[in-house]
Amino acid sequence: MKRQLPLLLILVSMASYWSLAQTFDQKRDWLFSQPVPTSSISGSGKYGMPYGVAKLWQTNGSDFATRQFCVWVAQQKYYLDQAQTQRDYGSEIIFETQGVVRSIYQWSGSFNSSQHNAIAAAYREKRDWAGGGTENHEFMRWCSGYLLAQKYGGQWYATTSSSSLQSDTSFMSLLKSKILIRAEQVYRQDISEYNSPNYLIHHFIPLLNLYDFCQDSELAMVAEAIIARHLSSLSLCTHDGGIVEPFARWMGPEDLGSNSLSAKNESLLMAWIYWGQINPSLQRIQDRYSGGPLLYYLAASNYRPPQRLVEIANGDIGVPGEIKMHSAQWHDSYYRATNRRYIWRQTNYAIGSGMRYFDPDEFYMQHSKFGVHWTSSDARRSLLVGHPYWHADDNDWQDWLQSTDSPFMQSVHYKDVAIILFNHPAADPWPNRGRPEWYAQRANHVNG
Repeated sequence: MKRQLPLLLILVSMASYWSLAQTFDQKRDWLFSQPVPTSSISGSGKYGMPYGVAKLWQTNGSDFATRQFCVWVAQQKYYLDQAQTQRDYGSEIIFETQGVVRSIYQWSGSFNSSQHNAIAAAYREKRDWAGGGTENHEFMRWCSGYLLAQKYGGQWYATTSSSSLQSDTSFMSLLKSKILIRAEQVYRQDISEYNSPNYLIHHFIPLLNLYDFCQDSELAMVAEAIIARHLSSLSLCTHDGGIVEPFARWMGPEDLGSNSLSAKNESLLMAWIYWGQINPSLQRIQDRYSGGPLLYYLAASNYRPPQRLVEIANGDIGVPGEIKMHSAQWHDSYYRATNRRYIWRQTNYAIGSGMRYFDPDEFYMQHSKFGVHWTSSDARRSLLVGHPYWHADDNDWQDWLQSTDSPFMQSVHYKDVAIILFNHPAADPWPNRGRPEWYAQRANHVNG
């Protein structure tokens, strides 16, 4: 049954909503009607489980090998060193859990008691479910931990410490409180990985699990509210399948070609299933490292995007128009370092720019500040303008594009007019600042 969001979040015509749902369902049905490469249901849970979810959908949970793969993923142990003396619990419970959690709920009755017991025992033994990280890491930890405790009960480790073992009730209460805090921050200041072409989809996946399977109606509504907030931002900052700058955390040029493989930027194909933009081939969708298989998670969910957001994303309304937004630079900053974002959207092009406060000790790699997008059949239909200060030592232009957000550029932007000024110092004003591995990517240019 569809939950109702508060009026302040979004208003949607039910007639248009169900019209869109049919369109979404047609894409879903086509996607799941295609043969699943069963050899891909292997390796890590991060890359193997999307295909597993597709196989379970096609077989209504009856595929025994895929159910056993869920058990295998749950039982895997990862280590920080070759001596295998210290467990890397983060690697065990973040990306690895998403498909398993969906599977044990959506096809619960198909898993036998031995499989359920093995999965429950394996996950109860893992630790640091209440740990931190970037926002998508946090949501993956917290949503998965909550749903596993809701499903299997028992005692769970909130941190890496043995003393953090607690009852399912206390554990779920702790994780709910963390999710509620992040939800408030999402609406107050957005997220630090705002509109990330690479990571945004990894915010959605655990929240969709929570939306579909959480028995706490308040928390399920909160999950829906966070999803709606992210989709609202994305719809405003979309043009012809591309995500308009500025944004955080991306992996090179936005490649929107139908047959582009190993294109990275895993969130881009969300434009197909939610907005009807881009026209990815089955080959691209099933390409293991292009983000396409993650669409199986979105398609398997009961969530449907509001029609109003689809209209905004496709320029059916609000075009031409100015978009003024702000986003947190770091998700615990409370406005200390806010990004200001400005986008001008027309029917056949969009220009995006921004400004931010810089702290040389913080992370700016994989950030972009200014871009132009236009309507075209070309796979790459955008122009970036910037300065690769943070990646100055890289030798390849595609590596430079990992971060074009420079502290030595300023922009003046109003509608279709944008001026960018550069003022490069003769030498790096912040030698040895930032984490060593970050500074190493510009150290050879310390004197210009």
